[in-house]
Amino acid sequence: MDIVLLGVSATLLIATAIQGGWVLYPLLLTLGLFFGLYWWRGLTPTSLLHMMKAGVLKALGVMSILLLIGTLMAAWIVAGTVPALVYYGLMLIQPKLFVLSAFGLTALVSILIGTSFGAVGTIGLALMIMAR
Repeated sequence: MDIVLLGVSATLLIATAIQGGWVLYPLLLTLGLFFGLYWWRGLTPTSLLHMMKAGVLKALGVMSILLLIGTLMAAWIVAGTVPALVYYGLMLIQPKLFVLSAFGLTALVSILIGTSFGAVGTIGLALMIMAR
């Protein structure tokens, strides 16, 4: 039964994304379906709510990192850092060594700021523009 509900959930999410709709509705429907399934299997609504709360609390750390990365990217774009990276990067990086240079720069930024997501989110945008 779990596989069927996961399939329904994936189908709804994909269909909503293709149509350009708001994904909150299929996510809430999925939450309701799984809540009902596990309530039917014998778990109490209180225990299910406690499990959901524990899951949300674990995810808050990752969500805060992604929010900070988004804020940093917006600040870099407004300040002109990304266009400067693209300008100087095009002058310094040879096309034959672009992939190797992109790897090295991303690794260096990842070490400096302490997160691979942050490195890809920050320098990755400039590298994608340069690659184009």
